[in-house]
Amino acid sequence: MALDIQGSLKKTRFNANCYTFLDELFSNALDSFLIRKFKLKEGISLEVNIKIRIDDLDVSDSSQVQQEVSLIFEDNGIGFGEDQINAFVTKDTSYKDSLNIQGLSTCKGSGRMQYFRYFTDLKIESRYKDQEVLKKTKLAVSSDQKSISESDFHIVDCEKGDVVTKIHLNNIKKDALENMFKHGVFVEEAFSSEAVKMHVLVSFLHRLVSLKEVMGDFKINISSSYGDATQESSITLKDLPSISSSEDVDINIDGNNKVTLNVAHYKLDKKEFNIKKNIVALCARSAIVLDISNKYLKNKKDLKNPIKGFYHIVLVTGDYLDNRVNEQRTGYDLPYKTSQKKIDVDLADQLSIQEIQYAIEEPVIRMVKPSSWNREKVIQAVAHKYGITSAMIKDVKVHISYGDTEEKVAKRVMNHYQEKIIDDTSDIFDLKEEISQLTPDSQEFRDKLNELSWKHTSSIKNVDMANLAHLVVRRSTIVDILKMTIDGQLDCQVDNVGRNKNEALIHNIFFPMRKDTPEVKDHDIWLLNEEYSYYDYISSDKPLASVKWDGDETLFDADIDDEMAKITTQVYDENKNTRPDIAIFSKEGAAIIIEFKAPDVSLEKHTSEVVKYAKVLASKSKGKINRFYGYLIGSKIDHTALDDYSRFANDKGWFKTSSLVDYDTREHLGELYSEILFYDDVVEKASMRLKAYKDKLNPS
Repeated sequence: MALDIQGSLKKTRFNANCYTFLDELFSNALDSFLIRKFKLKEGISLEVNIKIRIDDLDVSDSSQVQQEVSLIFEDNGIGFGEDQINAFVTKDTSYKDSLNIQGLSTCKGSGRMQYFRYFTDLKIESRYKDQEVLKKTKLAVSSDQKSISESDFHIVDCEKGDVVTKIHLNNIKKDALENMFKHGVFVEEAFSSEAVKMHVLVSFLHRLVSLKEVMGDFKINISSSYGDATQESSITLKDLPSISSSEDVDINIDGNNKVTLNVAHYKLDKKEFNIKKNIVALCARSAIVLDISNKYLKNKKDLKNPIKGFYHIVLVTGDYLDNRVNEQRTGYDLPYKTSQKKIDVDLADQLSIQEIQYAIEEPVIRMVKPSSWNREKVIQAVAHKYGITSAMIKDVKVHISYGDTEEKVAKRVMNHYQEKIIDDTSDIFDLKEEISQLTPDSQEFRDKLNELSWKHTSSIKNVDMANLAHLVVRRSTIVDILKMTIDGQLDCQVDNVGRNKNEALIHNIFFPMRKDTPEVKDHDIWLLNEEYSYYDYISSDKPLASVKWDGDETLFDADIDDEMAKITTQVYDENKNTRPDIAIFSKEGAAIIIEFKAPDVSLEKHTSEVVKYAKVLASKSKGKINRFYGYLIGSKIDHTALDDYSRFANDKGWFKTSSLVDYDTREHLGELYSEILFYDDVVEKASMRLKAYKDKLNPS
């Protein structure tokens, strides 16, 4: 029997865990100790010594500091006898499985390849007992060697000494270091004694706690040398925390089978444990395999910082996970289901990672979440803000995770309704195909016809719900963005962007600047008035001479933009605009004029602009436009300077009606109804209109 080093290395990849080889060493040390304890019936305590050496290499032709890392791992386990040597060189060995010792890790016989993946040289020195005879085993091998067989191990009798195994890993590979740097690892920090201690303690916490009665008064010593400095740390029985809580979760695979997983929660005082983050992880044989923390702690602050003075570790274990861990112990041979990706047919009858995450979410959130987060409050906020009820959330099976905002939940509900619509449409098409192949006088024809009718009814409900939900979510978001812009809270407004920039941002929310309706279909002019969305033409700061009415006929005289420019010159010291911010026209002879002002601009100084714009539009429209609605919108005003304006009964702005007369010809041009509004009032009115849509989403 021989271990194919070169062939196995082709299948052994790096992962984000730079301690992979150390995890393999420690896992095997625990197994070796358990075998010695139960096989030889010795009353011993676990002893592990980890010695790490880091040196900078003097490479003059390299711009990056290159480092050498070596490691000696020593344990007092069973040692390397004939059985262990045979298991070492056997791929997919069943050695540990046949021992029937509780607490042993899953043995796939591939973990030792991590030694060769990271280091060029491996040396093993071990003393073990064969019956009552003490023997010594030695192995020295490099990763460029093709294979390892039993004959490469040298066994001799030994006169004295303790049972011990030392594994030397020397000459870390260049690509291994490059992989560590790729993941933002500084070698001297990652392999400091304290960093290694915390990694071992967290990664093997559940296993250490479950084995603490067996390990006795154990000690794990860690030393790390870098240059002339040496750091030392240790893990002992007193370092192990107790389980704060534990809960079993049952997951149904089908009607007859279920899987039981255990969710264990540890609270680690931040004063004693410097572990950098809170952790939720899936385990195999009680050791961490897959970190899924960001599925539940989506806020980086909650993920990286202690919560109420404690770091939280939640570990999920069970036979189902033990039996499905992959060879590299970096994940599981389980499907990963998404709506876009089909799963491997060989894994179709297995629980998916998402199903496991979904099943354990409630206990995880109860164990970890800060008290400031409340699922019911999120549901209530979604209903209040978007009109999406808990019944709708339940209908489309949308899951609310810790860190979810009401906006994220609302969007997921909408997406699920869209998926239901697509599925319904596909089913309806299939039913129609089936019906077309049946004879009208058959009972099956009638049954399928009834099924089609019910499917259509259900689909219409889903379509209506999805469309209305989409409208509410989109408009609610726009209202929020407008409010933030008015208050100067957008990221792009943090640095004093200036008056003109703030006005332009507000302008673009209502309707994109320098665009018109032939170019833009998706706008938010409804913020001012729902009816204006259905007018024939909207122009946003574009030349008006180009506006077409019927066919190729222009709406205005060719010199209208020159006339608008004259008004601009009169009003502004600088040539800021040449026409109204937004002009909206209908073929019934009405025009809407909208002027935005930056929040710090006082509105009373600009009331004449709307009048002048209306006069030019009327005189240059060849008699087509004679009814005008003008809006001057901002955030600041000296209302004592307003002339002939009346205040609305609710005190939300001012209005007046006036005739438009050409003072040169005395010709009556039309009528102008104008309003002066504050942005906050526009936001409030838009929110009130949205409430009607939200109410329709609530069940009767």
